[in-house]
Amino acid sequence: AATTGVNETNARKTGLDVDTVILSPMSHAGYYPGGKVMTMKVVFEKATYRLLGALSVGYEGVDKRIDVLSTAIRAGMKATELKDLDLAYAPPYSSAKDPVNMAGFMVENIANGVLKQWHLEDADRLPRDGSVTLLDNRTVEEFAHGHIDGFFNIPVDELRERLGELDKRKPVYVICQSGLRSYIACRILAGNGFDCYNFSGGFRFYDAAINDRCLIESATACGMDRAQNQDICLQLIASRCPFCLIILQLFQSDFVCNLHCSTSQFDHTLVLEIAKHSGNYLTGGTHVARNGFMGNLE
Repeated sequence: AATTGVNETNARKTGLDVDTVILSPMSHAGYYPGGKVMTMKVVFEKATYRLLGALSVGYEGVDKRIDVLSTAIRAGMKATELKDLDLAYAPPYSSAKDPVNMAGFMVENIANGVLKQWHLEDADRLPRDGSVTLLDNRTVEEFAHGHIDGFFNIPVDELRERLGELDKRKPVYVICQSGLRSYIACRILAGNGFDCYNFSGGFRFYDAAINDRCLIESATACGMDRAQNQDICLQLIASRCPFCLIILQLFQSDFVCNLHCSTSQFDHTLVLEIAKHSGNYLTGGTHVARNGFMGNLE
C-alpha cells in the first residue's frame, strides 16, 4: 500500500469540496501472464480538478503509480491532465494506457459530463421504496455470490434487450464488479434517455470495505474476478462461435481449462488461429497446451 498528498477525509475536514475516482487495474498488460490487481483512489478538487492526493493497495506496481502521482501533485497538475502523461510501457511492466492514464480518463469523463458517480457512503442512503432503480450489471453467477440489498440483476450483455423492464422516469444507480461493465451500462442507458450513476470502485471495492474481504489477485479484461489455478467448464451453447475471445482470454491466463463445446458448428479453425497469434499451441486435434497446462476441447 502507498499514499501521497491529502486523502479524502482530511481534504473534507479542511473545507475542500472534493471528488474521487476508484479503479482496479492490472499491474501490467492483461495479456501478459502474472499481472496482479491493484486498487487506486485519486482525490481531486471538484471546481478546479486540482489533483490533491492518491492512495493505492495491491500486490505489485503500487509504488510506481504513487511515485508518478506524487510528482504530478508537486507539479500542480490537474487530475484531467493525467491522461496525457507519456509513461514507460512494456507488457511485463505496464499497459499501453497506464493505470495513472486511466484515472485521468475517468476524471475527464466526469468533467465532460459523460460520467456521473455514486460512492460507498451513498449505499445505505439510496431509497429502497421504488423511487429509484438499483441495477447490478454482473453475470447471474456473480450476483448470486453476493450483492447489495435492494439491487436487482440484468447482466450488461442483456441490457439492450431488456431496457423495457426499466422506468425512464427513475434515476438508475448501476454497479458491477470493477466499475467497467457498469460504465458501459451507463453509456447504454444514457443513450436511451435514462439518468444513470455508476458506482465508483465496483462491488469488489464495496465487498472489501464493508465485509472485510481480501482483494483478489487477478481479474479478466471486463473486470470479473479470476480465481487462480482451478478447473473451469464452459458450456458453449450458441449455434455460431462468438465465444472465441473468451477462450483467448483463458488461454492467455494461467487457468487449467476444461472447455466443453455443445455445438457442432464450433469453429476449431478459428480457435487454432487464435492460439497461433496468442502464442498458444494446438496439438492432438483437440488438446491445447499453454504454460504447462493442458486444456481439452470436446
